[in-house]
Amino acid sequence: MRFFYYENLLEKNHSISLDEIESNHIAKVLRLSQNDEIYLMNGRGQKAKAVISIIRKKEVIVDVLEVTTEFQKNPKLTLCQANLKPQRMDWLIEKITEVGVDEVKLFASQYSQITNFKVDRFKKIAISACKQSENSFVPTITQFPTFSDILNQPKTDIKIILDPQTKISLQKVLSSAGDLQNVKNIIILVGPEGGFSSQEIEQAINAGFQASSLGPRILRGETAGIVSSALCRHFIDFSVP
Repeated sequence: MRFFYYENLLEKNHSISLDEIESNHIAKVLRLSQNDEIYLMNGRGQKAKAVISIIRKKEVIVDVLEVTTEFQKNPKLTLCQANLKPQRMDWLIEKITEVGVDEVKLFASQYSQITNFKVDRFKKIAISACKQSENSFVPTITQFPTFSDILNQPKTDIKIILDPQTKISLQKVLSSAGDLQNVKNIIILVGPEGGFSSQEIEQAINAGFQASSLGPRILRGETAGIVSSALCRHFIDFSVP
């Protein structure tokens, strides 16, 4: 099943015009024809079955046949990721979108080699990953200036910082939360290539974060972000009906 992206509301029995990128992919790359059926998603929970009605040089118009709506369930999963090198960050965004992270917050920490990113590129990567994985929700991606800013989060039920020095596993922290049906959000804080400084870990713990480890091996920043996100999402999906 191949999905195409349409950012606005999807409504049954409505005709919509796809943007130039998606239209080009349909007409020139896949060489689909009038009356062929395709599938759409808007990244906000809606998916639709549609049929191609008109193909123009830079525009494809489709008629929406059926629409389904999925609602996000709690707890929401937020990854707070210290900035990594661009190529590694691209790969991270793709994989955590496939896994099902709801929100990504980027920031510069003490050992970050990159201080700031333009998030528009990451949003395009996330949309592409949603289409491939059939994830109904494109994660929101925001950039925060500093580590201190990332600690000043609204009330969060479970806040975790990865620290390879601790003996407490991520699984143990999640299991100790009790019934996840009463948990609204989980935030996991992951460092850059050089990890967090001892001062940053202390700051996070003072701000209510629990230190947790993924095991004795030292993981790259993007690997730690993906693995911790996957473990949290797996725990959520199999704990909340």
